[in-house]
Amino acid sequence: MARPPRKPGLSARPARRALALGLLLAAFVPSSMAAEACQPRDFGAFSLCIPPAWRIEATAGTAVDSAAGRWSVSGPGAALLVEHDYGLYSDPLQQLPDGARVLADTPLQLDGRAARLLRYTVPGRDGGPLMHQLGLHVPVVHPGGRMGPIRLTLLARSADPKRLAEADAAFRSLRFKPPR
Repeated sequence: MARPPRKPGLSARPARRALALGLLLAAFVPSSMAAEACQPRDFGAFSLCIPPAWRIEATAGTAVDSAAGRWSVSGPGAALLVEHDYGLYSDPLQQLPDGARVLADTPLQLDGRAARLLRYTVPGRDGGPLMHQLGLHVPVVHPGGRMGPIRLTLLARSADPKRLAEADAAFRSLRFKPPR
């Protein structure tokens, strides 16, 4: 079968290359951060790469047995609340609130460590909106001492499920600092 004549100046090769490059980039760049560069943010023992639109208002504190903090993220849409707990007893996300419905439970590797990413919904309080939640638990950040390993749990929640895509990309950028 003969090929149809080509129009002068048009070649399929550049189009194929562009498609291949686009697919390659899509595979390695989180979708919520593809349009904008992320900014590294230091949280002490770990760092995250966050979207530049995030305006973090920290209400950080330190618990007796861990470094814990909470920050709210303003921006377009509903607010996003993010909490972290870094220490011996951080929540392994095994006991969810009453009425929680698990949407995805994904094992993954982050910065060379086993982790678990859990997406779920919780009914709003007093008839409020459904809360969408994303939890990340790293059961062994550092081996720790005789009391056990140091762990990390990150938890994001918002009434807008689109905001969790931002948190998902930030959580997947997690990097740890060496222990002191």
